[in-house]
Amino acid sequence: VEYSSLTCGHCAAFSKDELPKIKADYIDTGKVQFIFREYPLNQPAVIASQVLRCMPEDKYTSFMELLFEQQENWAYVPEFQDKLIQYAKLAGVGEDVVNGCIANTELQKAIISEMQAANESFKIGSTPTFVVNNGEKVIVGHQPYSFFKETIDALLAAPAQPQPACGTVAVGRPA
Repeated sequence: VEYSSLTCGHCAAFSKDELPKIKADYIDTGKVQFIFREYPLNQPAVIASQVLRCMPEDKYTSFMELLFEQQENWAYVPEFQDKLIQYAKLAGVGEDVVNGCIANTELQKAIISEMQAANESFKIGSTPTFVVNNGEKVIVGHQPYSFFKETIDALLAAPAQPQPACGTVAVGRPA
């Protein structure tokens, strides 16, 4: 599980540089399940997370990638909300829908609550932070692909530990 802020430069670099390699070698091959969780570190990141959650499921990942790719153009400017609306329109989501998402205080509270719960469980101090196997391993910061490869390969080679029944695990987009 990656805990990431959409306004974090290190998170954007991970998304651009390491994630495609991890995806090709481990996610697409079915060896690893990767889950993205918002961990917004400032108000623009909270608002961006709200807009991201309003994306249709088939546009969620590509919109997240767009926000990371375009981070310099929206995350640090006073008119960041206008930029987010513009990007959402390009993704096919209307301005009224986006404004409704931004105004949704329950959604904002849920995002903040999930962030606080992750902090309580895993003591997240910075982004990106990667929590592997429910805390068996915690990777802090944007590490090179070789580090992820070494870590993942070691975990995959380790004997399987019995896992308690936990119910269904959400994949990708948060509930």
